[in-house]
Parts: sequence; C-alpha cells; structure tokens
Amino acid sequence: MAQEFDDDGIVCGLGDPENQDQAATIQDSFTEDVTGTSTGHFAPLTPAQQATALSVFGRSLDLRGIYLSDFLGVQNRAFTLAFAAPAVLSLELGLPSVYIINCGSFNPPTPLLIHELTHVWQSQHHVSPFQYIQNSLASQAQAVAFNLAVGSSDPLSPFSPYAYIPGKAFSEYAAEQIAQQVEKGVAPIVAHIANVPFGQDPDNETGLATARCENKTVAGVQF
Repeated sequence: MAQEFDDDGIVCGLGDPENQDQAATIQDSFTEDVTGTSTGHFAPLTPAQQATALSVFGRSLDLRGIYLSDFLGVQNRAFTLAFAAPAVLSLELGLPSVYIINCGSFNPPTPLLIHELTHVWQSQHHVSPFQYIQNSLASQAQAVAFNLAVGSSDPLSPFSPYAYIPGKAFSEYAAEQIAQQVEKGVAPIVAHIANVPFGQDPDNETGLATARCENKTVAGVQF
C-alpha cells in the first residue's frame, strides 16, 4: 500500500495562524532570494526531477517557477504554496505565479514530489490558481466532521480526503483524491493529466468545486 502523505501543511490548515505565518515567512524569504539576497532555502527542480515530472505530466505542466524548499509546515508536514510571482520573475520570465514545494528537502521521495506537483498542475489548469488549496481545505474539514460524527478523533480515519473509489470520471474527484491517484500511477487519471493542453481544464475545475472524502473501511475504497 502506498504511503498516505499527511501533506500540504498550509493547504491542510490555511486558517491556522501558524500556517499563515509560515506562508508569509516563506514568501518573504523567496522574494529576498530572487532579488539578490540568497537565503539558501530554495532550489529549482534538478534535471532529474524535471525528467521525472515530464514522465508523468508530459508537457501539460509548466516547470518554470517551481521551486523546492527546506521549509516544512506545522507538525513537519509538507505543502505546496502558490503565490503571485515577484516582479523580477514576472517581468523577466513572464511568470504569473510561483510554486514552492516545501518538504524539508531538495531531494524529496519521488511519490511525494509527484503528489505535490499534481497540486501545481491543478493550479495551472484552473481559472483560480488557489482553488486547489480551498478544495483541499474543504475536503479535509469534511473528513474531520464525518470522523467526529462516528466517534473518531483521527482526522484521517475512517474518512480521508485522500481516499477514493477507483474508476470514476476525473471531474468526480477532489484535489487530494486526484493527487493521490497520480502519485500511485492510476493510468486513466495520469493519462488525463498528461494529455490536457496547457490552460484551463473544465474537468479539473468541476472536480475542485466540490469537497470530497471517502471511508477507508468501505470495500473498494483505495488510499
């Protein structure tokens, strides 16, 4: 069974003041880095990491503006942060957004890298580059509520935003369900992602409009 990453520190709890403070710190540090005062916290994807990304996402993912950092979210959780590109990048490279994959390392495990890059893909293929964050938050809040309703204080069990029922249409999955399937190499989902032209994807927009989670104890549910 693939590891279920309790990732997306900021995505998992953007309303948490600790996460908001961390997001602001990272953004300020990145701006310093690209304007000449190197902080040493950020690195672009290596050629090998770019090759890995291309093998999964094809040309549907714009690799420019994607950076790894050695930051982590609260409870040492990884997360992907999106924000408007600093002027030096926006003007020189024509990049509207920057994506920081914060996983505490410049060499994260491949499954974790693919999972986080899927969130970048979701951002790049939606009219709102931050909708994947809102959908992930809503899906995780839904899971927490469902778990509490059945007497569980575990935010990921039995209901989890990462759990999914295989075989549905792409548009019937939420942010974490898609990222989990891409991480695990579920062929129809990966094929959709790799073959979507760059720009808005109606199926991605439909999927990210609804919070979803599944009960991991139900037959047929994967996670």
